[in-house]
Amino acid sequence: MMGGNMNKMMKQVQKMQQDMAKMQEELVGRTVESTAGGGVIKVVANGRQELISGKCTRGNTGKRTCSAPKLAGAKSSRNFWQRKNNC
Repeated sequence: MMGGNMNKMMKQVQKMQQDMAKMQEELVGRTVESTAGGGVIKVVANGRQELISGKCTRGNTGKRTCSAPKLAGAKSSRNFWQRKNNC
C-alpha cells in the first residue's frame, strides 16, 4: 500500500515540475516596469531578471535626463547604473 501512495506522490511532483517549467518559459517573454522617487528613476526588466532599460531624470523640469538602452550582462541594478556613469 505504501508504494502506491509514493508513486502517486512522485507523479504529482513531476506534474508540478512540468507546470513550473512552463510558467518560467512564459515569464521570459514578459517585461516589468517600475519607478521610484516619484518617477525620477524608471527601469524595465525582463522575465530573466535582466535590466533592459533605465531612465534617470533629475530635477522637476526633467531637462537633465540620461537613458540606458538594453545592456547585455547587466545582472544587477548597480552594474546597470555604473555603466551609465553620467546618470
